[in-house]
Amino acid sequence: MKANSVFLKSSVIILLLAILIPSGLYAQYAIGVKGGVNFCNYGGRYITSNYEEKIRANFGLVAQFQTNSWFSVQTELNFDPKGANYSRIKTSTSYYTEEYKDFNEELNYLSLPVLAKFDIGDKNRIFGYTGLYVSYLMSANIRGTYIKTNSFNPDDQEITEVDRDYKSEIDNFDMGAVFGIGGDIKMSDQLLLFIDGRFNWGWLNVAQQGQGKIFNNTWSVNLGLVYLLQ
Repeated sequence: MKANSVFLKSSVIILLLAILIPSGLYAQYAIGVKGGVNFCNYGGRYITSNYEEKIRANFGLVAQFQTNSWFSVQTELNFDPKGANYSRIKTSTSYYTEEYKDFNEELNYLSLPVLAKFDIGDKNRIFGYTGLYVSYLMSANIRGTYIKTNSFNPDDQEITEVDRDYKSEIDNFDMGAVFGIGGDIKMSDQLLLFIDGRFNWGWLNVAQQGQGKIFNNTWSVNLGLVYLLQ
């Protein structure tokens, strides 16, 4: 957690310095909506399954406060689905092969990112941002097929379809860092269209018991509209 602590302190210092630079001429508020696609997977150590990327849709609300011509604070409230697809095969001491086939793991979060956003340009701008997010797990579900096969008699199989809620088995909170880049297009004096790409780097272990240590790693592409209030 040392690297995470250094990142957090650095982010706070940069944010405070930028906000404290006076520039009343550029102070603006904006609200908007956004939606996009998450490319979800897990990262970590001692992972016992073969995880594959999962594609899911996200959506949310956006609020911005621009303190000067190049800096703003952006916060969001998002439905932020995560998870992964995976398969797993192991041989037990009872000479049975246990196979978890085409398992679909879905974690549905309500996320609150707070971002320091840096802009370049005037009418049409490019930007980069970084910040932190916290998430609350609303639901967690796993679906797939469990197959137990006798190693001495392959025709001797037990096949079970799995569809269960496992929210109570994992941590209900997640947090981490956000990094992203994008661009704004000014549609009118008060309306902006934006597109961005970001990476959410999870810091908290979201593994079930026996899965090792796994963390949410999510790339996303988003499109949104913001309305300038001032």
